[in-house]
Amino acid sequence: MDKNTILKTINKINKLGNITFQWSKPIIDDKYLNKKKYIYDVKGYGIYDSKAENRFCLLIELPNNKNKKGVLSTLLVNPANTFPADIVKKKNLKSRFDQTIRNLIVLANAIGYSQIIVINTFPYIESNSKVANEYYKKNKSNNEFFKLNFELVEKILNSSNEILVACGDSIDSNLYSDYFEIIKKIKKNNINTKLFTYAKQDTQDCKALVNGKPRHLNLQAANNRKQYNKALADKKLCELDIIDNCFQLK
Repeated sequence: MDKNTILKTINKINKLGNITFQWSKPIIDDKYLNKKKYIYDVKGYGIYDSKAENRFCLLIELPNNKNKKGVLSTLLVNPANTFPADIVKKKNLKSRFDQTIRNLIVLANAIGYSQIIVINTFPYIESNSKVANEYYKKNKSNNEFFKLNFELVEKILNSSNEILVACGDSIDSNLYSDYFEIIKKIKKNNINTKLFTYAKQDTQDCKALVNGKPRHLNLQAANNRKQYNKALADKKLCELDIIDNCFQLK
């Protein structure tokens, strides 16, 4: 699914006449991804509302992997501080990918994906998980952006062959319920769609799933780093299944 298709999709399902959507110009000024360790081209585009307070989709192209593996769709919880050059001027921020997205890019590139589509359970941009959870609780039932985002997430995931799930175990229980139901519905409607986590099989001191939840791509936790580095070395994700209303390693 390319950016034009996504934009057509979001315009098609948009029932709100007061929302102005904008594709960002490419996010290219990210020094982290230009270090010698990670020499490859990355182009990132995002769909934001006109105030850049919500992001509905992030499309990342990895040109070095053209004609290798296809698209990796990734469902996260909510967007953090990834802004392109044409939006950061309004926000007084630097144009960059946030660290979670950087970690995703490095991993997807190593495995050989040529494109990443990042969508979220809700679109509000907030890097503090506690603040984001509270915002979700207060606005879930009456926020038109949330409704629109949910429709877009379903459209994208229903056309996806491979989906990386990475919500983490600190996610609010009600929010996790919504996250899980999205994936459960997609898997039920598309039995050939493959679900993945980056974590490998359990070890004695490091579970692949934490309390049944797929690990987040935030690598501040030591066990997340351990599992992530193994996936990076193996250049392979681990397939998941849904059994008895739970994620399980396949």
